[in-house]
Amino acid sequence: MAERGEQRGGRSSSGTGKAAAQPGDGTGPSGEEGAAAGEALTADGVEGGLGPPLEALAQLQRVLLLVQQRVRRAVHGPAPGPAGPLPLLRALPPGVLPEIVDFPFREASPGLAAESRMFQENASANCLNIVTTSTEDGAFPKKGQSARVLSPEEAEKLAKDQVLVSEFKQLKLEKEAQKNWDLFYKRNSTNFFKDRHWTTREFQELKACREFADQKLTILEAGCGVGNCLFPLLEEDLNIFAYACDFSPRAVEYVKKNALYSTERCKVFLCDLTKDDLLDNIPADSVDVVTLIFVLSAIHPDKMHLVLRNIYKVLKPGKCVLFRDYGLYDHAMLRFKSGSKLGENFYVRQDGTRSYFFTAEFLSQLFKAEGYEQVVSEYVQRETVNRKEDLHVPRVFLQSKFQKPFSET
Repeated sequence: MAERGEQRGGRSSSGTGKAAAQPGDGTGPSGEEGAAAGEALTADGVEGGLGPPLEALAQLQRVLLLVQQRVRRAVHGPAPGPAGPLPLLRALPPGVLPEIVDFPFREASPGLAAESRMFQENASANCLNIVTTSTEDGAFPKKGQSARVLSPEEAEKLAKDQVLVSEFKQLKLEKEAQKNWDLFYKRNSTNFFKDRHWTTREFQELKACREFADQKLTILEAGCGVGNCLFPLLEEDLNIFAYACDFSPRAVEYVKKNALYSTERCKVFLCDLTKDDLLDNIPADSVDVVTLIFVLSAIHPDKMHLVLRNIYKVLKPGKCVLFRDYGLYDHAMLRFKSGSKLGENFYVRQDGTRSYFFTAEFLSQLFKAEGYEQVVSEYVQRETVNRKEDLHVPRVFLQSKFQKPFSET
């Protein structure tokens, strides 16, 4: 699982290890947060494209073109700007710099194939046609204990959406969850989510939980996807050893094919966290930090506790699980069409993948029931902007830390 949320980035480490772009939350699914633009290399990514070097160059050209278009719109508005050289970033209003957040390299075209149309629908459901705008006034992003308050129109929309997907279809979705995520990675390769370079900024435990600078830090990325969190961490800190798992066979293979993958620094394996015992691949009480980023939302709420119970066995006493995922009333939740609701705060996307939107209370109860202690749990609220449509939308994520007690009581 990937997923899927609010993600920033620089150079991508996923896939070929070349410059690549991608959303999230999230989530994504992340993911999740991002900006949808146009046409991919092929339906299966680089396997059917021009080859890694040329693909990387083509992707870079698309990035530059997209940035140029957005800078022009930011300065001159939606109408075409004056002829002449494109204004530089310093010509933007003070304090406002556009950031591309988790977008796939796809441009709309009249002849989109079925898979491409599904990609666009899935991207829309996850707000992947969005550009984040940072401002100096500090209004966004903000963190706190208070959940987002709905507008009257939003509250009315959710109140009307009470019809649930049939029990037969829900059982089918649960049975085919692995297949649906594997097809997701087949369609999108490593190009859907952007590398998560923000994790060490948001979670100091990924840097500061060692007594000595050269002390090894052992982490587990539970639900690693194609390595959008894993490889930036390995690249930044040479003293990290990482376990990584996902229940998509295709995602695991993409991680193993990454140029940064080394068995000396990383062990990746196939695992359904709801039923496969992590102790088959990881020693008990051996992990310093577990990351659970845009993963739990993709799992049925009735099975989430099984994931936490599984992780508990390999986490060292006194160490933490770092969590980030979709929060209640995130804009992605409000974009689901009627007929997508599976249960309270639980929805299905067009491609069959699912997403849950967390409250701080639900998450706290979930972890505490499995023996964890809460360190912090906050809503992260940010504003994203679709400049083309002049649309400002709220993104909401839940960011938390839960600790395994030093001693069992």
